[in-house]
Amino acid sequence: FKTSRATAPSGGIGATINIQTDKPFNHDGVVANAGAKMVSDRSEPFGDSLTPEVSGIFSYTNPDKTFGIGLSASYQKRHGGSVQATENTWNIQRWTGTDPALRPDAVVTNAPAIGQLYGMPNDLRYAFADFQRERMNGQAVMQFAPTDSLTLTLDYTYSANEIREERGEQGIWLQRANSFTDLTFDTGQAVATPVYLRDVPNGAKDFGMEQQRNEQKYTLGSLGFNADWQVSDRFQLSFDAHNSKTQSLPNDPTTGGSATYFSFAGTNNCTNGPYCGGQWGQELWFNNSLPIGARTWYPTAADSLANTNGVVNPAFTPAELGSQVLRIFYQKQVTETKEGRLDGKFDFDDGRFQFGVSSTNTTMQRRVSETNSPLGDWGVANAGNEPGMVALLQPVSITGMFKDFNPTGAAPSAWRGDADQLALWGGSQYGATTRYNPQYTADNRVEEKTRAAYVQLEIAGAIAGMTTNTRLGLRYERTDVESTSQVATPTALLWLSNNDFQLIRSTEQQP
Repeated sequence: FKTSRATAPSGGIGATINIQTDKPFNHDGVVANAGAKMVSDRSEPFGDSLTPEVSGIFSYTNPDKTFGIGLSASYQKRHGGSVQATENTWNIQRWTGTDPALRPDAVVTNAPAIGQLYGMPNDLRYAFADFQRERMNGQAVMQFAPTDSLTLTLDYTYSANEIREERGEQGIWLQRANSFTDLTFDTGQAVATPVYLRDVPNGAKDFGMEQQRNEQKYTLGSLGFNADWQVSDRFQLSFDAHNSKTQSLPNDPTTGGSATYFSFAGTNNCTNGPYCGGQWGQELWFNNSLPIGARTWYPTAADSLANTNGVVNPAFTPAELGSQVLRIFYQKQVTETKEGRLDGKFDFDDGRFQFGVSSTNTTMQRRVSETNSPLGDWGVANAGNEPGMVALLQPVSITGMFKDFNPTGAAPSAWRGDADQLALWGGSQYGATTRYNPQYTADNRVEEKTRAAYVQLEIAGAIAGMTTNTRLGLRYERTDVESTSQVATPTALLWLSNNDFQLIRSTEQQP
């Protein structure tokens, strides 16, 4: 129903949903039900697991319906996954007749009109994700009716959802600086976009294959109480109170954080592999269902420009793999709501009069931090010299996971590894930080207090033989919000490499 009713809190999207859970007094005697099943999620990328789902409900009410208890619970495990092809960013700008990405001799086909908007991609990434989820829900309800006119209800609701995701990428990052030899546009819409491009970066080139682990636990605990008193045949009072707390907590036992990102890459910045030195070329095709990204290794720069003597989509060997950067992210959010509400209703022959007051206090705190530890750094300085890292990796065919698409032409080979184990190797090999940073980059707090009162009159009548229902109401609400942030103050900007910087923060925080 619409929130124009004075009895309903305002806000939201213009409507209120009143969800009522089961209560013992809704049944007679004993009611019980249980169910179980096994689930196979065909989206799982590296296996075919069977996971359980179990649920049950129980209710008991004594013969006089003066006491009742209800229990309900469910447990679910799920193992699945996904694959994706994605763009990091599309850079939108107006066509001037050229672009900084183009070489002077570049061939541009179907160029946009001067002044037309066009988009240029930063990269193309293929990614796979393998997730495991464990969910628990439970509720206990107790009802007591000491008299025929008074019913007391106490309930507690708990839910927990633990999610772990292991994700891997194979990326093609575009140079976009005097490096495109060919560029073909689709100009049939307001923003022109490439359907084909060929990028020939000069010198060393790497292809990132970041491994990620994301692990978070979400919990809810809610205690509620209701007293419903039928004072007389026409007059009723109801009191509600509850205290609810939700938490989003980092859940990685290895790092103590929420997410671990271990970056490594295949590169020609090496000395012993079959594709060391030389020059890479990379090509992207769009608008044919799955975006296609290919890489070609050439023995010389001249070969790359002439597009001759190239080896298309070669698999990287251990001698061409090297570490880059280890990052650990921490995110925690806790929200608590305390609410009390008193409602009254007086019925008369042709309608009713309602009134009520309520008070709600909500607090939220969110803390985030991150670490950034260079290993071989973004330039892949130690390719071929990190056997400990390679021992933690296994090759996979990433294009073979796109079962509903045609990946012909895309680079098929990638690598897969446990981001936490790789992080521990980085700590041992490079002294990298393997725990979350307890110095929060941001500590945000919000406190919201809402006070409300309402009156509402409902009258049933008739006009010219037609039934009428008239509702007149007035609702007053006052909400006070206080929001504060404690931010770690920057002290320096660290130049890591050619175009990479890291912001250094102090241990001091300022509002």
